[in-house]
Amino acid sequence: MLGLYTLAIFVSAALLFMVQPMAAKQVLPLLGGTPAVWTTSMLFFQAALLAGYAYSHGLSKLRPRAQAAIHTVLLIAVVFLALPVGLPESAPEPPQAVGRGAEAELALYLLRLLAMSVGLPFFLLATTGPLLQKWFSRTGHAQSADPYFLYAASNAGSFLGLLAYPFLVEPFTGLREQERWWSTGFMGFVALAASCAIVLWLRARRPGPDEQSAAASSDRISWSRRGWWVLLAAVPSSLLLGATQHISTDVAAMPLLWVIPLALYLLTFVLAFATRQFVGARVLGYLVAAGAIGVALATGLYARKPIGPLVVLHIATFFFAAWMCHKRLAESRPSSTHLTEYFLWMSVGGMVGGLFNALLAPAVFSDILEYPIALVAACLLRPLPRSGGPKMIRFAELAAAVLVVGLVGGGIAVQRAEAGDADQTLAMTLRVLAPAAVAAIAVSRTWVFAAGIAVIVGVAKVVPDYATERVLHQERSFYGVHRVKEDLSGSQRVLIHGTTWHGLQNRDLPGKQTRWEKVPTTYYHPSGPVGQMFIGLAAQNPERIRRVGIIGLGVGSIAAYALPGARFTFYEIDDAVIRIASDPSLFTFLSGAGERAEAKLGDGRLVLSHEPDGEFDVIVLDAFSSDSVPAHVLTVEAFEMYRRKLKKPGGIIAANITNLHLDLSGVMASAARELGLTAIIQRDPAGDAVTKGQGHLASTWVLMGDKGDLSPMIDDLARWSRLEPRPRDVLWTDSYSSLVRVLK
Repeated sequence: MLGLYTLAIFVSAALLFMVQPMAAKQVLPLLGGTPAVWTTSMLFFQAALLAGYAYSHGLSKLRPRAQAAIHTVLLIAVVFLALPVGLPESAPEPPQAVGRGAEAELALYLLRLLAMSVGLPFFLLATTGPLLQKWFSRTGHAQSADPYFLYAASNAGSFLGLLAYPFLVEPFTGLREQERWWSTGFMGFVALAASCAIVLWLRARRPGPDEQSAAASSDRISWSRRGWWVLLAAVPSSLLLGATQHISTDVAAMPLLWVIPLALYLLTFVLAFATRQFVGARVLGYLVAAGAIGVALATGLYARKPIGPLVVLHIATFFFAAWMCHKRLAESRPSSTHLTEYFLWMSVGGMVGGLFNALLAPAVFSDILEYPIALVAACLLRPLPRSGGPKMIRFAELAAAVLVVGLVGGGIAVQRAEAGDADQTLAMTLRVLAPAAVAAIAVSRTWVFAAGIAVIVGVAKVVPDYATERVLHQERSFYGVHRVKEDLSGSQRVLIHGTTWHGLQNRDLPGKQTRWEKVPTTYYHPSGPVGQMFIGLAAQNPERIRRVGIIGLGVGSIAAYALPGARFTFYEIDDAVIRIASDPSLFTFLSGAGERAEAKLGDGRLVLSHEPDGEFDVIVLDAFSSDSVPAHVLTVEAFEMYRRKLKKPGGIIAANITNLHLDLSGVMASAARELGLTAIIQRDPAGDAVTKGQGHLASTWVLMGDKGDLSPMIDDLARWSRLEPRPRDVLWTDSYSSLVRVLK
């Protein structure tokens, strides 16, 4: 019986966490792959989890046999009504949301999509953990008095399900196959849950009135205790989302990086609710304090490198903070009489954390402040140090503080010295922050330490690094935080999303240096691959670049290639980017092009699909979210649509596949072979020192078209080479794409 209940809970949890990335992938073609999409998806899953826990709590009030019958009937009904999972063909297109309230409108649209695709099955799976634990407590088993150990099995299943999806499921199966196999797994779970219901029906033991009264009086739940449960669950939930967004946008825009914090979050539940405990909450509190100092110093010193140690610092701090909170949560659990209520309030806490990150913070903050706020809250939740504790403990605290300050501060000082940056601000920052950090960790009052961390991070967030740059504009949208920065000389302005430059304008370059009105920079420099394409086609026949569609706007650099009589249309999903690029006080590529350039709001693939066939001479794919390329714009179905929109003959597809972590050349080669097109590639190392000084950055571009249409580039063998698919290359489709297969 114990094995049956454990297996049912384990399988339900694994299915629960396999369906989450699968559902997020289903909506990818409609909203793109941004941290906000994942954060809002997590909010939906937390809300569905809360609804499932509320259902379990309500159902547990009934007689055991009534519970078993009702739940079994509901499970069977969902098999017939909601399987297989997936978005219906009639799914609505995303709203054209602009201005104030756009983030909430897009978030609500995404929540609606997820409810349509996986809502009912996810809700039923979400009921399993607390409900089956409650059932087990009624069976009279030797371990039924304290069934919370089964929650560790639940999170172990979640942990394995989460890791299995990107590494075992996604690389080898398409989305439609995943939906079918997952639906089959759900039916297997229904059989297990029904078996548990049968066991409950046969062995249910209802406590007598005296037992119920004794249990109620011995473990009365106060509202302050319920609030404590909510708080201990809300802080790790918010910290998970905040740390993931901070790491994936402001430290390293690495694919699949979101898996690590979520997997560790689940692991903390396993450790906190395991039968055997090895570490106390007070020890974890010390580790949280040391990590918080490192995060505060890295934030205060505007550290972006070295990436590896910084990622480890943030993830380790999050892990120990979540473990500490969940351990204190586990230590505060009630008897099995209140089991379902306990999990209900825990779920309320997770929901509160998700609401704060997904809806409240984007509407209130222009920066990702929810991460440091959650970290400070975790510091406040540390167990109070023992008053007058052993001197060795006090010495260890001071030693840890000095070590963290020395490693982080010293490493960044060396990095800046090697880069030739201004050291005055660095020295001043170290003089102020290092003593503050050491003093903060040395005091015995938890709130004083948390206040010290808040001051350090707050000053860093409010006061930019004026020693090297000025922030001219900062704006947050559903898709992330956008910053326009200018160097101290005022010669260069850059738009940054996360860690990635999305366009630069060198304002010192003369406007008539070339035949183009403004000299484009970064990946679009005239000496770079896309510049060579536009200049070469214009020299051959200006009509070949008269009508151009560009997916992704940035600062509108490509508008510099719009000759008189041409019309360049940019398709941009983020209205904040359109506002920034259209503001002549920030960038002048769009305004300088006048009527020759326009920007349309919406997902590039969706909006472009509504344009007339045979409309464009060139289609440029240049869509990025930080350093990540939305997979849905590189599928074979997408390329088939692009080809229909091109003029024949002469149409060309140009794709910017520049990426630190992904090699997308094989995806392009496979798509070209599938469509019978010729593909050529240029990996541009960024040219000589002169062009680098003008903002020319290294980039990789692929051109696709009929062989004759790629003239004159195809004959320039010194720069361009044929792109042929290799045996290991895979074709991306709307049903299949895998980042694991294209990792460098």
